[in-house]
Amino acid sequence: MTFAPFGPMAGAPFGFRVSTGDDSDGTLRVVDKFGTNDDLDTGVAEDLWDGGGAFPWPTGDEALEIVSSSTDDAAAGTGARTVTIQSLDAALAEIEQTVTLNGTTAVAIPTSVMRTHRAFVATVGSGEVNAGTLTIRLASAGATRAVVAADKGQTRIATYTIPVGFVGYIVRFYAGFETAGASAEVVIEVMTRNSIGEGWRVREQEGISSAATSRVDHHMLGGIGALPAGAMIRLRGTSNANNVGVLGGFGIVLVAV
Repeated sequence: MTFAPFGPMAGAPFGFRVSTGDDSDGTLRVVDKFGTNDDLDTGVAEDLWDGGGAFPWPTGDEALEIVSSSTDDAAAGTGARTVTIQSLDAALAEIEQTVTLNGTTAVAIPTSVMRTHRAFVATVGSGEVNAGTLTIRLASAGATRAVVAADKGQTRIATYTIPVGFVGYIVRFYAGFETAGASAEVVIEVMTRNSIGEGWRVREQEGISSAATSRVDHHMLGGIGALPAGAMIRLRGTSNANNVGVLGGFGIVLVAV
């Protein structure tokens, strides 16, 4: 595997740059994605994100809005005041926008985007975190695209799309039970596809059990190879019991091309 020169840290081992997140010359970035699903049911495969069920994979730019379930999340409120939203547009370019909330009244997100992979509370009032659930959805109260659960301050979405100008290497994934005392077995799968229309592939999988291994941490070291710009990654779980909460995530190294 060959990588571009590493500028100021050219002599540093690649693993050291990954572990420190060094991006001194723009050729390397480390991305950590994590998510949760607090209601897996028997035999139903679901993605790990706060929206539950299958994560949506839009194919073009969409007009979005953001709204809270609490009036305290507003410009002068005690909860979240502004939220930063990180997305990709249809050209796979990275878009970051910061929006001022208006409580239970939806606020338009200025620039249309294709996929949102992270949103976090940027500024707050005296409560220091979002008071209600923040929902990013299609304009005019449409389908949900991302969720910031109340009191969490950030989305939990274990999916990702490789942006333009990079290839991606999955270096690890992990998972565990979120539900205390859960009596279940869950299969966790890392799945990828390079484009819409291509079938999803299971690239790695592990099992967690309340009776044995309740957490896994699997180091892949980029073993499935380079994922091109536009490639999609998701972490999903399938349980043998109802009402099971699972959390998990994965790490990606992005290398500029």
